[in-house]
Amino acid sequence: FRLHNCKRNKRMKPGFGYYRSCEDYVNGLKDWYKAAGNPKILLEIGSATGDSIEIFHECNNDIVIVSIDPWDWATPMLNLSKEETYEFFLNRTKDWNVIPIKEHSHNIVNLFPDNFFDAIYIDADHSYYGVKKDIEMSLPKTKGWLGGHDYSEEYGTVRAVHETTNNVQVFSDTSWLIHKDNL
Repeated sequence: FRLHNCKRNKRMKPGFGYYRSCEDYVNGLKDWYKAAGNPKILLEIGSATGDSIEIFHECNNDIVIVSIDPWDWATPMLNLSKEETYEFFLNRTKDWNVIPIKEHSHNIVNLFPDNFFDAIYIDADHSYYGVKKDIEMSLPKTKGWLGGHDYSEEYGTVRAVHETTNNVQVFSDTSWLIHKDNL
């Protein structure tokens, strides 16, 4: 799978992201995790094949991750159908404290109590409206830290984040992080 190949080859394949190397990707996520206070309970919106979950798990084997993703699309880079993508994720995370919820975030996030998660990581719909909606829904649900992936003008992530706050930290893997006390 991608993260394994990344670690083995030390180079990212085109289209994997805007970071320069495997080290940027892995270290960026590890730095994000530390900057977010080493969360014990994390919500990830948009998990795909579980690359970031693997890195968060490497940071803390006891972390509990609630993963919300509809898994309604294929993963051509791995030659997986949408059904195979979900099975791949389940097999990959089966021995970790991961709770997969196969649904769109806007149907689920509001069911969690406010201030439930130590941190929330958004890596789902990268459009401006998708990121903006996920930020607005997620802010009440985190104790403080909220972030995500693909901080890029191309996706609309930058605009959505900056409409929330200009106090944003960005990492080598293009992850971003804000704290709701700084809004």
